[in-house]
Amino acid sequence: MGFRSFGRRREPKPLPEHQQKTAGKIAQQILAVQSRWAAKLNAQAQKLGERNTLIILGALVICFAAYLIYIMVSAIF
Repeated sequence: MGFRSFGRRREPKPLPEHQQKTAGKIAQQILAVQSRWAAKLNAQAQKLGERNTLIILGALVICFAAYLIYIMVSAIF
């Protein structure tokens, strides 16, 4: 005896042909924009270089450590 909050599941109706074509065009446009943005971001990441990436990661670690020290000092005093 289980609790049923919803009725029986209905199968979705297939879209008309013109709506399927429109949905396909929209999906293609979305994928094209996504691939362009991915290519652009990958190019920028390669320009950034390994050294700059390590500097940014180091700065984040230092900031996190300073925040943890701040929390510990405020908890003690």
